Amino acid sequence: MAKILGFADLHGKTEFLEFCEANDLFDVDLILCAGDLVNFFSRTKNAKTELDKVFEFFKDLPFFFVWGNVDLVQAKALSLDLSKYESLKNSLDLPMYIHNQTLKIDNLRIGGLNFFEKPPTINERVFDTDVFVSHEPPFATDLDKTFYGTHIGSDLLKRRVLQYQPKVWLCGHIHEAKGAIKIGQTQVYNCGSAERYNYVTFNL
Repeated sequence: MAKILGFADLHGKTEFLEFCEANDLFDVDLILCAGDLVNFFSRTKNAKTELDKVFEFFKDLPFFFVWGNVDLVQAKALSLDLSKYESLKNSLDLPMYIHNQTLKIDNLRIGGLNFFEKPPTINERVFDTDVFVSHEPPFATDLDKTFYGTHIGSDLLKRRVLQYQPKVWLCGHIHEAKGAIKIGQTQVYNCGSAERYNYVTFNL
């Protein structure tokens, strides 16, 4: 059985990573990030430094990630080349970046997708996994409900998960909607905001 740590929406708060390290939270088999490693544009213009710090933390750990909306907006606004980070390997000698691909770690299969506004061309195998990681939560659930009461998750991802039924779906994006629900047989976690020291752990 594998012990897994999941988090999302770090937004540059490396103090959370120090907190995890100090409390042995990284003493797990897999660390999965559901996007938004960097801070909002209004709060920082140094996303590259933030990313360098984050990936320095994870270089010797079993870390896997996808990009969130803020990561992609910052990269475009600041002309950041994200391929530098997408090409990194982790302590398992596997790619850290799992967008639109699947990986097998021992008996576990993981897959992921970056945040998207327009439906991308999707490798359907990312859903036929044990753990699916995305930034967006499922649409019209407790996990995508904003402070204003609106639902802004992904219906496309929700439908695919219902079709393929991965064991776990790990997501984030809506900070205030941290929680856990079931969609069919899939356990879904919105990790909440790591910026506020939220995270989830589970065993598979």
